[in-house]
Amino acid sequence: RVVLRSDVEDVIEICRAGAEVLEALPTKAVRQGKTRPNAIVDRLRQYMEKRVRMSSSRDFAERDLLEYAKHACENLDMQDFDKAISRLNEQEGILLRVRPGEYEFTGEVC
Repeated sequence: RVVLRSDVEDVIEICRAGAEVLEALPTKAVRQGKTRPNAIVDRLRQYMEKRVRMSSSRDFAERDLLEYAKHACENLDMQDFDKAISRLNEQEGILLRVRPGEYEFTGEVC
């Protein structure tokens, strides 16, 4: 079998380009997965959407959300729970605080 010089040069060029890309990649590990508060946000959102679909009640007591989060997430840290509630309220705007300890789910239900 015959290999042309231009083919060898093309392979060398591809290898060099690959080496340049490899050098440009970060040397530290890139964080994968979700932060703990974001995982809690997802679980709480799913819980509230499901409960709204089943009972059509959009009102939630903070203690009920906390109990669900404790059940759904191992070793729940209250600081992470507070961050999750804050994120649902302030950033996503789907959990409206009606009065202390009481919330209304204002998100869309699929």
